[in-house]
Amino acid sequence: MSGLTRAWSAARTLVCELRERHSDPSMPAEWRFPGECPVWCAGDHRCTARGNNPAGEHRSKTALYRTGYGTISLIAVQDAIGRRRVEVGAAVDLDPQYAVDTSRTFLPAIDLVIRAILAGQPGRVVPTPKRARQVRR
Repeated sequence: MSGLTRAWSAARTLVCELRERHSDPSMPAEWRFPGECPVWCAGDHRCTARGNNPAGEHRSKTALYRTGYGTISLIAVQDAIGRRRVEVGAAVDLDPQYAVDTSRTFLPAIDLVIRAILAGQPGRVVPTPKRARQVRR
């Protein structure tokens, strides 16, 4: 079994465990029709969908999760025609001695975990990861 296959299997197992233990009621469970703000929408300057703006988006307040290594942030977004997504960010404190090597592993590792989360959705087909390609430097 290759290293990537083992990592993929471990990521899927991790996601299953997290789903069982940590369902967060603050995440948007209810999405509403375009034109009216969903319950989770911040409804302030972050929401550009008010006034039936065809290019607008409903945006939640930023959910912050403080960890021992930094901060993870998540914003729920729904555009004017109902497409949904989340924007995830991370600020990670790095040891200067290992910063370059550590930072190289972030994107493939994050991609692996996101794929594992999406693969757990019924009816969702997510390809098993192969070698990631860098889009830009």
